[in-house]
Amino acid sequence: MKNIKKYLFSVFVAAFMFYIIKYPKSSTDIVLRGLNLCYLVIIPVIFPFLAFSKMFIYSSFFGFLGRVLNKPARFLFGISGEYANAFLIGGIAGFPIGAKTVKEVYLTGRANKNEAERTLAFCNNCSVSFVISAAGIAVFGNFTIGLYLFCIQLISSIITGIIIRFIFVTKSVGARIARPPIHSNKPEINFTETISESVTGILNICGTVLFFFIVTNITFEYLKYIPVISDFLDPQKHGAVSGLVKSLISGTFEISAGIYSLADFSVPVYYNLILSSIILAWSGISVHFQILYTLKNTGLSLKPYFTGKIIHVIISVLITILSFRFFQISDYSANITANFEDYPVFLNNFDSYTAGLILTGIISAAVTISAAITVIICYLFEKNSKNRKKQYNIRV
Repeated sequence: MKNIKKYLFSVFVAAFMFYIIKYPKSSTDIVLRGLNLCYLVIIPVIFPFLAFSKMFIYSSFFGFLGRVLNKPARFLFGISGEYANAFLIGGIAGFPIGAKTVKEVYLTGRANKNEAERTLAFCNNCSVSFVISAAGIAVFGNFTIGLYLFCIQLISSIITGIIIRFIFVTKSVGARIARPPIHSNKPEINFTETISESVTGILNICGTVLFFFIVTNITFEYLKYIPVISDFLDPQKHGAVSGLVKSLISGTFEISAGIYSLADFSVPVYYNLILSSIILAWSGISVHFQILYTLKNTGLSLKPYFTGKIIHVIISVLITILSFRFFQISDYSANITANFEDYPVFLNNFDSYTAGLILTGIISAAVTISAAITVIICYLFEKNSKNRKKQYNIRV
């Protein structure tokens, strides 16, 4: 079995090396598109949050919010309120910030291993800016549908967290489980260390996204040479079905490529919504590798995480199907532009993929700036409170 894996891996590497050497221009174009994805979306969205999320965890506001959320988090998910913070941060900033927050809370010894593993199953979701701009506006040309998809993702993840609580139940709730002393409790945040870790993290994330983006696109190029598959993937012969298959395969490996590919063909909004829900809930193998990197050396099991992803996909599809007519989403289909180049006007010089990336970057930058201002205000408020407390103690 091991020899078979080695041979398959060798064939895989040789095939991709051959394509890169044989078709250098096509390979370069694929890499450039992947770099645009990192430059316009990944870095603006994730890098600031990698730094600010750690600052937020060490702020007093994080503990306060954890105390506020503790009772509902215990009731719904059987976790502490600080882990509920990871769910909120993951929903706003997107992956892998949710997993990073779980890791930081776990390593400070604030909750047990079982809680950390179960939280991982539902706290890693697409950012609100990505869902609204990429899935809503870039694919459907409609802000309301983007918000609708985000609500589906949010509700599905909450239900997933409730189900995971009973699947991976622990015998001793609240018990502390020994873990490797990777980090000790830190009273103060080290800004230099935080920035260094954020740079290393974003490079790894961009490298993972770029790798799977290249693998997916080169794989499709090879499939064109297989008669039966190439015939099935031909849009002129099989129309929307071929596009749906391409999007599903792309979304299996890389979420951004899967979502943006939906903008290149026209199918009934009902099927497009279902496929969007599947891609958003699954998140792509690329994201799963990011989570693996984020959680390395922590000793946390990823069995609840992958179980949660499968449950999340099923629930998202069910909610999409059940809510489609109930919320009269079909009424919005009349407002969906046939081509993204027409919406908005300032992006009419780009194809749908590039325009979608630019728009996602703009919205993500706005969300990031707002979050950064909030964290800075909390930090200044906390610092001011400490100074006042010192003055009061001196006077006393």
